[in-house]
Amino acid sequence: MYEVMTTPGASRVVPAQQLAEAIGLNPHGPWNDLQECQRTADRLFREGRNEDWVEYSTAVVVPGESLGKAE
Repeated sequence: MYEVMTTPGASRVVPAQQLAEAIGLNPHGPWNDLQECQRTADRLFREGRNEDWVEYSTAVVVPGESLGKAE
């Protein structure tokens, strides 16, 4: 499951199979940027960094506190 921020402060949870569609990717790829973002998100999850976000398509980690309270 991934949480996708649609606008600052608004997000939705999607299963991994729907992630590409949720962020507006072509269903036929290429998905290199998506895969890099998923690897970064998985690493953050393992590290317990549940408040941080991964920016698509750069895979830059954005501290959650810099975005305000996203619910």
